[in-house]
Amino acid sequence: MPQTDQLSSLGPDSQITWNRSAALQMLGGDEDLLNEMVEIFLSDSPKLLDRIGQALSLGDSAKLELAAHSLKGELQYLGVQEAIDQAQQLEIAGRDGELDGAENLLEALRGRLILIWAAVTPN
Repeated sequence: MPQTDQLSSLGPDSQITWNRSAALQMLGGDEDLLNEMVEIFLSDSPKLLDRIGQALSLGDSAKLELAAHSLKGELQYLGVQEAIDQAQQLEIAGRDGELDGAENLLEALRGRLILIWAAVTPN
């Protein structure tokens, strides 16, 4: 986990940043809780991403909505707004049964998550 309070850039061409200090503040300054949330995110988010992909493959809107909602919740603890927005768009697509374009959203989210995983992974 980066130990600076500065924004950690997630890539040279990326617009994603993870503000560790802001995430810590959202959790009441509890370092242990932040570390635990990061561990949960690193463990759960790949599984949720797979569930989203499976739901899209099956055309299962309800499963898409549920998995995207769960991923969005985990991302909110990290405060990575770009990824939160993409997960929310997938959640809405599932809720509304509008799966056209959802595959592109998934690929964009997958790219962001790879960068986020790198930024929050403890050294």
